[in-house]
Amino acid sequence: MSEIEGDAILFYKYDQKPSYQRVSKMLRNMRNAFNMNILELSEMLNTTIELSLKFIVHYGKFSQYNIGNFRKLYEKPIVEAHQMLKNDFAEQPSYALYSNSFLENSKNFEIDENRKKDPEPGVIQYFEN
Repeated sequence: MSEIEGDAILFYKYDQKPSYQRVSKMLRNMRNAFNMNILELSEMLNTTIELSLKFIVHYGKFSQYNIGNFRKLYEKPIVEAHQMLKNDFAEQPSYALYSNSFLENSKNFEIDENRKKDPEPGVIQYFEN
């Protein structure tokens, strides 16, 4: 984990050849754990909590600098990932957006009916409700 800013968390991993299947499975597991915790809180508080997760998966070379014990990432792919968070093309609240850069550099990627191909950002994988 690199940083937390508002309601966004920036995770990163060094990987020369990322696996689409491995990353996709990790995101599904994170979403399932999130949903289970939201359900528990909703039951404890006797209210409905409507929150969703949005994942941006991007690939590129970046650098880092240290400020005390904190590592700050920078370079163009970091800026691009932040820009992809501010999108208006997603049709559902919970999704993973895989950038074209990630898809071109990953292994095990195939388009299926649960994914929407968008030429600009890449592919959106919607999570079932």
